[in-house]
Amino acid sequence: MAQFTESLKSFFEPLSTAQKVLFGTLSVIVLSVMISVFVWATKPDYTLLFGSLTSSSAQSIIEELRTQSVSYELRDNGKSIYVPRSYVYDLRIQFASEGMTDSNYKGYELFDSNTLGMTDFMQRVNLKRALEGELSRTINNLNQVEFSRVHLVLPERSPFSEGSVEASSSVILNIKPSQRLTNSQIEGISALVAGSVEELMVENVTILDQKGNKISQNDMMAGDMATSSAQLKLQRETELYLREKGQTMLDRVLGAGNSILRVSTDHDFERISRNSQLIDPESRIVISEEQRTETNNNIKREPVPYDENDPPDLRGQSIDLGGGNSESQVKIRNYEVNTTQQSYEKPVGVVTRMSVSVLLDYKRNVMAGAEGQDSVVYTPYANAEIRDIENVVRSALGIQIGRGDEVSITQIRFQDDFANEFMNQQVYYQEQIQMNEWLRWGLILLGLMAALGLLYGIVRRVNPNAPPLFFDMKKEIDQSQQQQKALPGQGSEDETISEEEAELDYLDDDLDVYQRKLSPEAQRRLKMKSKMYDEVKNFAEFKSEDAANMVRSLLMQNKNSEDN
Repeated sequence: MAQFTESLKSFFEPLSTAQKVLFGTLSVIVLSVMISVFVWATKPDYTLLFGSLTSSSAQSIIEELRTQSVSYELRDNGKSIYVPRSYVYDLRIQFASEGMTDSNYKGYELFDSNTLGMTDFMQRVNLKRALEGELSRTINNLNQVEFSRVHLVLPERSPFSEGSVEASSSVILNIKPSQRLTNSQIEGISALVAGSVEELMVENVTILDQKGNKISQNDMMAGDMATSSAQLKLQRETELYLREKGQTMLDRVLGAGNSILRVSTDHDFERISRNSQLIDPESRIVISEEQRTETNNNIKREPVPYDENDPPDLRGQSIDLGGGNSESQVKIRNYEVNTTQQSYEKPVGVVTRMSVSVLLDYKRNVMAGAEGQDSVVYTPYANAEIRDIENVVRSALGIQIGRGDEVSITQIRFQDDFANEFMNQQVYYQEQIQMNEWLRWGLILLGLMAALGLLYGIVRRVNPNAPPLFFDMKKEIDQSQQQQKALPGQGSEDETISEEEAELDYLDDDLDVYQRKLSPEAQRRLKMKSKMYDEVKNFAEFKSEDAANMVRSLLMQNKNSEDN
């Protein structure tokens, strides 16, 4: 430990205050990053174990987790429990088998228990509770919904009642803070509830938020209002599609902000359905034929009158007075003809008329100034260019002159407020980018200088005789003057005497009274010995290990010489 402390001391001694501060700052930053990465890497990945739990169920699960020494987190006001991902599946199976997962919403598991002896009324109540629980679970899966409650009114069917009450439902949503449901999501919840309950209409579903405000639009979903809303939605979507289709094309050609395109459409929402059957008499084909002939013999007879004078053998006989034969013939044929059945239903929402309006800004031409200052000149489009733009718009949007479609193109000078604001924002954005670039390079340069200084301190610690990091002008000038003074024949005798006197004055500053009485040569030697003594002292103090090794090597040399 002492050696480690001595090494740290020997490392920090040569460093300057700025280098020590820089080294400490870098060390703290590196250590913080390492600790953050270590904490992030060792932090367990928590996932949902169970949600929408009652207080009693949550308490039982938490006690079991503590018994098993499993870390957990409580969220959603204690209704949801999160555990590390590696434990979630085993714990779900364990708690499900123990029956500890009861939540605030009970669905069809209400019928898992024995229902023997339960009355029909209780069965209907449990069915309603199961539907309400399942719907609440489904609605709670929405990201914006924190809690929901569903109430159903299911009418009873009775053969003795003339009329029946329609099914209805009420949904209360507790929406998360800073969250909101869109109209399409509200309509989706209404459709979900209506589709899950038998004979429940969408207009009979009422949705409230946690403040009691009605957020469902039942009036817009019923009857003619629903039809009008659907028609208006179709018209708006069609106009938006055509406008975006044409505007994007103009922006690519004329530039963004140089044109405005609007589309207005008329739709035919009349619904016609027609069924017809056509018979072709010329296509008859004999499929069966029946022919029957009848012959009749008509003979007129008259009985002989009874008379006593007639012979006995003629009595009761008849005589033929006249007769004739008749014949009749019947022929029956069955034909098959071609039959065509047609069913026609007119499309709903067909575009019957389209009106397109286009506003064009003047062309911008940049003119070079005499003094290098550019100016912007606005000129209108030529008639040929207007016709080209009109033809392109007609083709792109499918304009049909035969049905009364119109295209109107008008040139007008746009206001420059938006353009100026846009240009100012662009300039500000460019300045911010430039400042960020300078700041980035400044930080990089500062970091390089700090790293270079730290590296130089380490090099000087290893090699004290290393050259300085920056050029020392004053030291170089002093060395040059000393070299010039040492050259023979340079300067006059007066200058030499004055330099010796200056040197003696410099030496006398650090000498006591007794040392001042010595000759200049003796004072110079004494000063050199004192300087050498200070260097040896500093060497022994700051580099104690090196000094000890040097003394040890000298002692070994003396011992070897004495042995020899």
